[in-house]
Amino acid sequence: MSPLNDKLSDRAKRKSAKREEKRYAIAMSSIQALRKLGYANTSLRDIAADAGLSLGTFHYYFEDKSELISYCVQIYIENLVRQLLQSGLDATTQEEIVENVAGVLARTLVKDSQTLRIWYDIRLQSMFEERFRPTKDDCEREFMGAIQELVRFLEIKTHPHMVYAQIDGLFYFFMQRICEGHDYTEDFVKDAYTDLISKL
Repeated sequence: MSPLNDKLSDRAKRKSAKREEKRYAIAMSSIQALRKLGYANTSLRDIAADAGLSLGTFHYYFEDKSELISYCVQIYIENLVRQLLQSGLDATTQEEIVENVAGVLARTLVKDSQTLRIWYDIRLQSMFEERFRPTKDDCEREFMGAIQELVRFLEIKTHPHMVYAQIDGLFYFFMQRICEGHDYTEDFVKDAYTDLISKL
């Protein structure tokens, strides 16, 4: 490759990286609006206003609201999965793995239930709108991968799909109840998950 082509390639990479940084910043700002009202009740104007952007600028980075919320959810679930996997790697015994994983799930539920409901909102929307299915499938695949690692770490005999269904079911239960105003402590949720995972 010629020096000129090298420079053009480097410039394109820097431009792409800056654009991705801006998309990420917009997504993080947009989550605040989405977590208050949910997907259906939040307009692009609401999101743009929360992010301090014009609609024109917003459309330069995201085609529409569905692309934005898909991006937001993917970032959020990827981060949660990283935390779950790291919590297992940080442990030295099976008991510590259970405690660490239960801690991540409890902390996420109690401190971030409003954002979690965006994930469940997308899952519900994907049953009616095909454009959300790739995001839902990708995120569930990521989450399932973390659960499969948990099953391997703990030598659980139950099929990973059944483990996922139980962990996800309790996740949804607590998320919904917390969003409705029920006051669950992090310790209470952690104990519930510790008990569930220990019995799998």
